Amino acid sequence: MAESQQTLYEAITRNDIDSVRIQLANNVNPNVFPNNPTMTRIILAVRLRFHDMANELMMNGADVNEVDEFGQTALHVAVDNNDEASVSILISHNCNLEKYNNAGLTPLTLAVRKNNIQMVRYLVAHGAVVYKYMEDPELPPLPFAAFDSRLDILQFLVNVEETDREKKKMNMHLALCMAIFKGHNEAAEFLIDNGTPISRWQGNGLSPLEYAIMGRNEDMVSYLLSRNASVSDTNQHGFTPLMTSIIHDNPSAAALLLCYGADPDELRYGVIAEGEQVALNMRREEIAKIIFYWKYEFMPSLFG
Repeated sequence: MAESQQTLYEAITRNDIDSVRIQLANNVNPNVFPNNPTMTRIILAVRLRFHDMANELMMNGADVNEVDEFGQTALHVAVDNNDEASVSILISHNCNLEKYNNAGLTPLTLAVRKNNIQMVRYLVAHGAVVYKYMEDPELPPLPFAAFDSRLDILQFLVNVEETDREKKKMNMHLALCMAIFKGHNEAAEFLIDNGTPISRWQGNGLSPLEYAIMGRNEDMVSYLLSRNASVSDTNQHGFTPLMTSIIHDNPSAAALLLCYGADPDELRYGVIAEGEQVALNMRREEIAKIIFYWKYEFMPSLFG
């Protein structure tokens, strides 16, 4: 490391702001750190919680959005350290609230991951984006909160206003799928109760019901069906939910689907086949028995 850079580094680590001011006045570049790519000047000051030092560096040209080898900005570091004072200083210098680190996390999503509701509130209040289109590289904040079962954060984020209703619904739908995928039924029910669509969002994506069937989450299968999830909706392969239950060997889901009106012989769009035989061919004996009983004993008994 060049002598001037070493001296600046040492002054920052000592929190010697007078020495830093002198060096910056003598044109030492606050953005050059040639032999330590893992640390930027701003990140060093923020990591040490030297707030006045961080402010001084930025006032003298240090790049507030400079990143380390992990793609982290000083804001990522401040959020990770739960350092609201540093966050406030960085925001006052117009730091990028939407910068992704190498793990695909913005500072807001990092705050969600850390389960830091106060930091989440602070970042949102200062303009951090909650609802995003899915082409972004990260899992957006709301689905991330559902994935990690951060229920208090989830409740807060759902109530953040968004003028693009379609974008908000898309984020809520993905959040629902993530909650079901991880078995977080309380979060899933909260999302449904707050208007999250339970139908399939895209033709090539899984529906919430399919996530529940594949995850063997019988309570959620029952809940979704009670909220009028379609038993005849087909996926990109043309398979109905009943066929999905056969493929994933989920007898409980198969029985629930039949109770809610699934056609036992229409397992693929436009194709009629004996459901019990399809199940037997796939070695799903228990499901085959359920379908056979439903067709030839239970249903006939209803109509005498």
